[in-house]
Amino acid sequence: MKTLFLASHKEATNNKPFSPATLHYSQARYHSLFTHYSDGILELDPSGVIVHGNLAAARITAMPIEHLIGREYVELIHPEMHQTAQTAFNATLRGEHQHYQALATCSQGQYVQLEITHLPIIADKRLVGVYAILRDITQRKQDESEL
Repeated sequence: MKTLFLASHKEATNNKPFSPATLHYSQARYHSLFTHYSDGILELDPSGVIVHGNLAAARITAMPIEHLIGREYVELIHPEMHQTAQTAFNATLRGEHQHYQALATCSQGQYVQLEITHLPIIADKRLVGVYAILRDITQRKQDESEL
């Protein structure tokens, strides 16, 4: 059995703060994951406003990142599902992971079916926001309905 140890803000070997090179490497790895992940990722502030998003989120919503940033996350969700999205968001603000399905609006006024996962963003032992991970399941739902 392998054991994995993750360091938070100090190097595990000598309890010193990360060196600038180590910090840069860690940031580059995070940026690469965020940029290249095939599911959409939206970073939300504690009030639910989109502050950052990846290219997959832009593709799924058919909206440029610039049009997503500054919008309230719940605006992307079909009006009949606002309460579900808001309840999940509020639970995530309490530190709970959430997973649900919802219809989301695209820029052309069409809807896509999404599996959405909310994860709390913790920094310095404080909840500072929420990640909304968006997986487009529209085709899968259409295939299931044809069976």
